[in-house]
Amino acid sequence: MKDFYTELWQRLEGYVDKGLITEFEKCSIKAMCDKVAEALEFNFDNVQKGIGEIMRGQILEYEAKRIAREAAEKARKEVEEKVKKDKEKARKDVERIHIEAITNMISFGVPKDKILSKYSSELYEEALKLIEEDEKSLKKN
Repeated sequence: MKDFYTELWQRLEGYVDKGLITEFEKCSIKAMCDKVAEALEFNFDNVQKGIGEIMRGQILEYEAKRIAREAAEKARKEVEEKVKKDKEKARKDVERIHIEAITNMISFGVPKDKILSKYSSELYEEALKLIEEDEKSLKKN
C-alpha cells in the first residue's frame, strides 16, 4: 500500500506539472486518500505509519511551494510598485524639463505658435505660471 500511495503522489504531481489538474485538485485527492488511510488505521497499525511518512514529505513539499509562490507574488507586487513609481517620477521629470525649456524659449522671445508646435498648451500655461511666480518672488525681495 505504501508503494501504491507513493506512486499515486508521483503521478498526481506529474499531472499538476503538466497542467492536467490543479494543485487544489491534487490536494482534494490527497484529503480523500488521507480519510481512507485514517479508516484503515483502525484495522492495521502499520498503514498509518507508512502513509504518514509519505504524507509528511508531500505536506512539506506543498508548504515549500506555497511559501515560494507567496514570496514570488510579493516580489512581483514590489517590482510592479517600484516600476509604477519610477514611471511617474520619469514622467514628472520630463514634464519639468519641458516646462523649463518652454520658460527659456519664452525668455528668449520665441513666438508662442512656434512653442505650441512642439509642446502642449498645458505645458505652455504651466511655464507662464512659473514665470509669473518667479517675477512675484523677485519683486518681494
